[in-house]
Amino acid sequence: MNLKNYVISEAKNAIAILKFDKVMMAHVAGKSDATRNGIIILVVPAVFNIIFGSLSFPSGFSSIFSRFLVWPLLIPVFAFVGMIFGVSYVARKYFHGVGNDIGFFRVLSYAGVISWLSIPVAVLSMIGVFDIFNLLSIINLAVVIMVFAVCYHLLLDYHKVHKDDAVKIIAIGVVGYFVFQWILGKILVGSVYRYF
Repeated sequence: MNLKNYVISEAKNAIAILKFDKVMMAHVAGKSDATRNGIIILVVPAVFNIIFGSLSFPSGFSSIFSRFLVWPLLIPVFAFVGMIFGVSYVARKYFHGVGNDIGFFRVLSYAGVISWLSIPVAVLSMIGVFDIFNLLSIINLAVVIMVFAVCYHLLLDYHKVHKDDAVKIIAIGVVGYFVFQWILGKILVGSVYRYF
């Protein structure tokens, strides 16, 4: 399969996961190359947003090295990955989940494809249409909501936890995501870091 067809196929897999397709979730969870693809899905929008965001700053591309640009765009990605592994660990350790952490990461990282909506926002910011951080905050909130919706279904179908337990695990995951993001923000950016 050539690269174009492979990318299209993986994009269709990611969209199927956003539609809560149980068969596709199981397929992606068991695919070894889905780990690499999931990392790419999560990292590419952040890299593009850093590049385009830096070009929208008055100082130009040199602002790419500013902690006030780089870390605010990377912290949500790190918090997201931490949340995925944390939720999977809690499901296994305390709620008798049967899935593994890597398979759980694969599926939820594919659900992160929705974050690619931020790339056109960064392009529009670069040409001066609006401030990148305001709209990116809204997109990040939409990503979090959608991923936690997928996470709920994944907990039921992949970890085989009870519905009530899945709601508890999601609540723990939401709190964990924001706490992890807050800690990273304080350490890497300082008091000016904002969540939304």
